[in-house]
Order: sequence, then C-alpha cells, then structure tokens
Amino acid sequence: MAPWVRSGLGNISTFHRFIWLISAGVIIIVSIFGIVMGLIEYIETGKVTIGLALTNIEIPFPYFAKPITYLSVAVVSFIYATLQIYRRTIESFSDTTKSALLLLSLSLSFLATYEVLYNFSIWNALITADVIAGSVRIDDLEIAYPNPQTPWNLVFATKIFSSVAAASLYALYFFLHLREVDRVV
Repeated sequence: MAPWVRSGLGNISTFHRFIWLISAGVIIIVSIFGIVMGLIEYIETGKVTIGLALTNIEIPFPYFAKPITYLSVAVVSFIYATLQIYRRTIESFSDTTKSALLLLSLSLSFLATYEVLYNFSIWNALITADVIAGSVRIDDLEIAYPNPQTPWNLVFATKIFSSVAAASLYALYFFLHLREVDRVV
C-alpha cells in the first residue's frame, strides 16, 4: 500500500482500507468520466447539463446501475471508511474541534436533506406534468436553476445530495458517539 495511504492508519482493519481504496477509485473514475463527457457535450452542443453524462447510460449492461449510483454509494462508503480509519486521530482532537466538526455535520445534514426534498418535489411535479402530457421521461428531467444556462439533471442532483445527506448523517452520528464516549471516560 502507498505510504500516503498507510500514514495515520494505525491498527485499522484491512476491510476499512479496502473500502477506502475502492470507493476513492470509483469516485475518481466516475468523476473523470463525468467531466470528460460534460466537456464533450459542451463542445458538441454549446450547453452542458450537470450530471447528464452520469445518468444516461447503464453499466455494465442495460437496465443496470448508472454511474451516478456507483458515485453515490462510493461517496457514502468513502466517508464511512475515512472516519473509521482516522477514528483514533479524531478522538485526540480538542473538544472545540470535535464540536466544530459536529456542527459542520449537522449543517451539512440539514442542507443536503433540504436539497433532496426540494429535488424530489421538483422531480415529482415534472413527472406529473409529463404524464398529463402523455409522456414519461424520468431520467431526462432537468431543472434550470440556479443558472438557466447550466441546468442540473434531477436524477444526478437527487442522488448526489442523497449521498451527501447519508454521509453527513453518519458523520453526525459518529461525532455524537464520540461525545458520549468522552463523557463516559
């Protein structure tokens, strides 16, 4: 294992290191794919829909998972593994630092959950409008907000914010648990 990965790991299980490496690899590969496909889309059309490239194909075969699904799972797994790997280091942080991280986790949990609810509301309204109009195009729906020139694909937005919500809720649990452990000791 590379020294930059090994540093600070201590006696952490091979499982957490494996999860960390796999999820980091998935995040890097899917992100590069999305950026390259977005650039190609922009060059060809002069417009880019954020996340469209990660929602319009299925891997490894049709009707299976989309790249955004792999990215979402990898983000949650990466945060989980990172917190587990660096648990001892985090435990040694000052109470102020741990409180700041707890507040950050709480804030991210709130914001990401709000975005998920907002995206589902918009998505539901657009799906309903399509059904009334006689068509269904769930994966192609987008919202031209906050910038009308750069719309967001709603599948992408919903999944990425759902993964941020899940990861930040886990981090919130993690930091709350550390506070409980600190009180007992």
